[in-house]
Formats: sequence, structure tokens, C-alpha cells
Amino acid sequence: MDIEIFQMLNEVAISHSFTAASKKLDIPKSTISKKIKNFEKKFGVSVFVRNTRYVKVTRLGSAIIKRSNKILHEHNELLTFINGCKEKPEGTVKVIAPSEFNVYILSYFISEFCQRYPDINIECSTHIYDNHAVADLDFDVLFSLNGVRVHEDLICRNLPHFNRKLVVSPDYLALRAFNGRAPDLGLETLIMNNTDPWVLRQADHQLTIKPKQQKIQSDSMRFSLNLCLNGAGIAALPAMFVDKYLDEGKLVEVLPDWSMPEEKMQIIYPSRSIAHLCARVFIQEFMNYDYRV
Repeated sequence: MDIEIFQMLNEVAISHSFTAASKKLDIPKSTISKKIKNFEKKFGVSVFVRNTRYVKVTRLGSAIIKRSNKILHEHNELLTFINGCKEKPEGTVKVIAPSEFNVYILSYFISEFCQRYPDINIECSTHIYDNHAVADLDFDVLFSLNGVRVHEDLICRNLPHFNRKLVVSPDYLALRAFNGRAPDLGLETLIMNNTDPWVLRQADHQLTIKPKQQKIQSDSMRFSLNLCLNGAGIAALPAMFVDKYLDEGKLVEVLPDWSMPEEKMQIIYPSRSIAHLCARVFIQEFMNYDYRV
């Protein structure tokens, strides 16, 4: 049984709130709610009574949580014992991440991580996966830029989101002078990562931008960046991908007074990774790593 379910039960019982438990554990509220419902359904018990105003622990739920806390205590003691027996973590961590994430973020993190933990080996893959195949992959840690459907045996934690910027090359502007008006953005050649329209916000105003002329679509942000650098069109890309080229003058930011929804990023790992010392160290270190600098 996943040890984390006991942590979820305990935190919800203490705070009488799924929202508060979500903040304390840094796990999405929907994940906590789903796992607890699955637990109750599996064993045919009711741990909590829920309504719109509060969450109340049932009499049986109180007894279950009391016993689960003993398991948590023994689990923590076991981890402390293991860590004490093993001064330096040794082994291999299997990581899956999108290629853009590897190039712009993970390569820097792993370089620093390996210096601190020379006995941990990293196997990094850019395996292409879909929502239904994630649970079948062999990994200790998986990074997602767009979110995936999480199997109940997987733990999903939200990472700090990052901003996107609208950028274009000077060569494109020299050929097709964009007038700088947000409503006219759809008249330009847009380099898009999917079929969703762009949403621009400024104070109380919001615009939905759909391509009215030419559109180039790619599911690779790295490819979109190269297209943009070569003057193919205007792209919306994470700031960390383009700031270097903006500083060098190879790209120009357009509509800087308008903002776009932040890019979603998550770290996903099987519950067994918590007991895997090397994977646990990797996850903890990355959660403390400021990749947006």
C-alpha cells in the first residue's frame, strides 16, 4: 500500500480541509481527494464526512488514522535508520523529461547534482509518452511540461510555473513590419505549439488570438525557437528559453505589456521512489532548485 495515503489521511484529519492538506503536502487537491476516495472504496469504509463547509472525521476514520500514524512513525524511523547506515546515497536514478526540458533546465541541474552526489548515476531519457502510457514506463522521476493523466500509483507535484514571451526575429520584422497592435497579432505568421489559441491579458482586458493568415505548428519548443530565430514567424516561448537571444539581439519581444498564462510544469514519480534513497534525494534537491533564475 502507498505510504503517502496515510500522510494524506493524517493531514486532512488535522486541518479538516483538503485544501489545507494540499498546501501542507504540496500535492494537488484533486490528487488527495481521488486517492482518499479510492482508499475508502477499496476497503468499503468511510473515513471522512464531506460537505461544502467542512470535512469531519468519522468514528471509524479516527481509528484508522490513529493506526496509520503508527505506520507513518515506523516508516520514518526506518528511513532514518537506512540513511544512518548509508552515509552517501549510491545507485541510479532513471529520469524521463521532454528534450527541451533536458536542454534548458535539467542539464544544468544534473551538472550541479552530480558534483554533490558523485555516487549517484543518472539515466536520462527523452522518451515520447502519452497520457495512457505513463504508468507503463520504467522511471523513477518524470517531468511534464503540459500535464499528464496520473495513475493512482503515481504521485504528482506541481512545480513553479514560468512565464512565456512573444518573440520574433529582426529579419521577420524587416520583411513584415508588425504594427504592434495586439488585436492584429493573428494577421501575422504564428508559430504555435498546439491547436489552442493564444490568450493575452492586460489589466482587465483579455484577447484570444487565432491565426487568420499563416500558421506553423510544432510540438517541439526547441524547433519552434529555431523557426523563430530563422525569421519564420512570431512564437510564444518560455522566458528561460529566449532571454539569452533577446540579450544578444537575435530576437525581439513584441507586446511586452501583455501577458500570457504561465506554462504548467509537474514532477511525477511512483510511490516506490520515496523508498528509493537516490530518487528521493534527486526529487528533494530539484524541489529546492530555482530553475527560473
